[in-house]
Amino acid sequence: MNALVFLFVGFLALLFFVRRWSRRFDGFLESQGIPVAEEPAAFWNFHLVNWHEWDRRCQRKFGGVWGRYVFGGLPEVFVTDPDVLKDVFVKQFEAFPNRTSFGMPDKVRQSRNFS
Repeated sequence: MNALVFLFVGFLALLFFVRRWSRRFDGFLESQGIPVAEEPAAFWNFHLVNWHEWDRRCQRKFGGVWGRYVFGGLPEVFVTDPDVLKDVFVKQFEAFPNRTSFGMPDKVRQSRNFS
């Protein structure tokens, strides 16, 4: 009986810490002045979401810059404003080193001169 109670309390503590860890960035995008879009679906329904239409709705609602929190609570920013994109990719390229990789294999990248 004591072992069962100990396991149950340990499991609850684990759930508490996982939930707290996944919420560690909550409010970061809002503090930067970036509007946050609601998730279009729950985790088990992501394959049913029309992501292109979700992006279009968010662009109409929020304008050229918006964000969301992805798995684990990490902030993700979407940018469709051409002036902001020009700043990020051309004018201030060195100031934004941590971009998401699109996972293109090295062989394809080298053959297409994408390096």
